[in-house]
Amino acid sequence: MTTDRGTTGTLHYRRLRPLLAPRDGERHDDCFGARADPWPNIAVITLHGPYVSEPRSPAPFFNGGVAAFNELLGPLFVGMVEGQGSSASVVDGGELYTPRSAADFANAYQWQKFRLASDATDCAFIPPALRPMWPSRVSVSTGLYDTPYLGHAMTPAIMRPTVTNALRQMDRYVWLYTESVTFLVAPGGVAAASVEWIDAVRTGRDAVR
Repeated sequence: MTTDRGTTGTLHYRRLRPLLAPRDGERHDDCFGARADPWPNIAVITLHGPYVSEPRSPAPFFNGGVAAFNELLGPLFVGMVEGQGSSASVVDGGELYTPRSAADFANAYQWQKFRLASDATDCAFIPPALRPMWPSRVSVSTGLYDTPYLGHAMTPAIMRPTVTNALRQMDRYVWLYTESVTFLVAPGGVAAASVEWIDAVRTGRDAVR
């Protein structure tokens, strides 16, 4: 694939359109079906969901300004929804990183689960026939980040209630992306998460059990 800076940078998605058009959804349907056949209960998570391709996705959590650079992710996601079958799951990963409060996650969830696929939004890449089924066909998730992001602070003390708030709102999955620390090394090791970080995630999770 070609990028606008040679080897790094934003992909020129428009250059891929001739490879996918005019049957974007059908080809994505086939791609998902090939994975769902041997693993009928597969859950496929796209970290950024179809909201990145919809210019009306609202601020502050969704930035509709990136839709012009993510034209194909939404149709790809829709194709997977159409081809998921009866037992596979297609998950909008919600890679937002900025929600903190219960209200933040509830507002994001409403857009991902209901409003994006509504007739009021009239999303160009979600077929009208699929819109009523969207809430039952799409599982909504969200991602958390161990580092301050877009002016939003993050510490173990902030992470604990953030984990709780996210888990109480999302359908099934909440995932944690780390850059500052790793949970794969015991406390005291190189770049290892501290006891405070481990306790923050564990107690945040346990609060919803």
